Amino acid sequence: MRSQDVQPLRIPTSGSERGPVAPARRTDELDRSIIEALQANGRESFRAIGYEQALVGVKTSGSPEHAADAIARWPEADYVIATAGQFDLVVELVAADRRHLLELTSRLRSLPDVVSTETFVYLEMWKQLYDWGSGMPKEEETTR
Repeated sequence: MRSQDVQPLRIPTSGSERGPVAPARRTDELDRSIIEALQANGRESFRAIGYEQALVGVKTSGSPEHAADAIARWPEADYVIATAGQFDLVVELVAADRRHLLELTSRLRSLPDVVSTETFVYLEMWKQLYDWGSGMPKEEETTR
């Protein structure tokens, strides 16, 4: 089966679309250079590799679910979180450069349910962990 013939796997949700799980896209030269940089130093920041990261607070009119569903489908959105407080959603975006980040924030603002956004561009990263663990007890803990 050729890759363009593969249909995305759709995971049923509670009535809202969370974005399909699709086959991995092919890697290009930029992807390969990022992989090589991370192989050299797995803790390297996106910015050092040549990406821009930003946290965006999003205010919506009414429920944030429709905007969250739309944004969750974007490959540039690392995470999309519904929050309590000043913003209805918090989105982390990873962009190729500042121009791309501007395009993404403009795209966010154009969504029908989005009232306003506030963008926090990452200037320096002190800590970012991806090793939280699974939350599952370790094998020795389950045998006690």
